[in-house]
Amino acid sequence: LVASVLSSVLGDYVTDLQTSQLSVSIFSGSVTLSNLKLKTSALDKFKLPINVIEGYMGGLSMLIPWSDLKNKPIKIEIERVYLIAVPKGDGDWDYSQELDAELKVFIHR
Repeated sequence: LVASVLSSVLGDYVTDLQTSQLSVSIFSGSVTLSNLKLKTSALDKFKLPINVIEGYMGGLSMLIPWSDLKNKPIKIEIERVYLIAVPKGDGDWDYSQELDAELKVFIHR
């Protein structure tokens, strides 16, 4: 059950999540995943000027405070990210979006 929930949550980022990669301690709220393969589309929604060729994450740990979810945060730690990426071609990158984003950051300072 936990693996299927995690697979649906992480499905946009990770491929082939296996139960062998999962360590769960339900009562303590500890969930640990190891040796995850990232999808090449994992960073697409961030509109970065790169294409991901290959990516791996050594570990992902979550601490879920089951007894006080309303008041305490869920803590997530990502370890050992390895990424091979290449620049997008000129036609793939919208420079006006980058300039707009930089202008918004500048204005809000």
